[in-house]
Amino acid sequence: RREDSSKVPVRSLDQLFKQASVVHPLLIGKVRELAAGSKGCVLAQRDGAGAKRWARFQQVQASASWKAVWADLKSPERALEKLLRCYDCDASRLLDCCRQMLVFDQPAHLLTCLENILMDPDVEVVRIKNRLAEDADVVETGGFRNVVINLRLRTESTLRLGVAMHICELQLVLRCHAELMSLASHERYRVSRNCRRSVSLFSTLAKLLRSLWRAARQWTGAGGARARVMSARTSMCDASNHNNRALPLSG
Repeated sequence: RREDSSKVPVRSLDQLFKQASVVHPLLIGKVRELAAGSKGCVLAQRDGAGAKRWARFQQVQASASWKAVWADLKSPERALEKLLRCYDCDASRLLDCCRQMLVFDQPAHLLTCLENILMDPDVEVVRIKNRLAEDADVVETGGFRNVVINLRLRTESTLRLGVAMHICELQLVLRCHAELMSLASHERYRVSRNCRRSVSLFSTLAKLLRSLWRAARQWTGAGGARARVMSARTSMCDASNHNNRALPLSG
């Protein structure tokens, strides 16, 4: 019996990128829709040149000179780096080949967008990382806070094209945090992310060494006790042999 291909994880990075390239324009269409319904901001550039800035999507859409600048697919180099250093070469764990970001001026706008995503029949939410929560551990992100949503687009188009199971990433970010982002800060995050697995392996190795050290000490202590018992038994046997030895005959 043939296995249902929709339930088989994608193990090939080439296949994953091929799916991402198909989903990419569809995700942009969905993000445009979400931004328009929640006062979301997108990265925009005037006349295709000059500095980029975050602007309300509705204003960008209505402008003849400003154009939205959408995120490209993750670079193959960075994807390979993550696979080798973080994911044990398992391509199915790479969930952000196709990704976009929306920025919001107010938390209420971000919440509206999140509610719209959860109610959207074309969107299947796979996972949400809420780094805006007070108890969120943001050490691994260098203090950067956002809401990361991993999702699938379940539409007639994705079903027809065979990419309905492909997982994308959408980041929801407050403007106060987005304006702190830079190439330098992202590089620090990248280095920290790459080191995380090494730190984890080092921690596991340290725990193993401590366990071996405790076991060795216990064995040494038990071995010393066994040696003392064996010595006592040997002495008793020697004494017994001496007592049972035949006495020499007198002349």
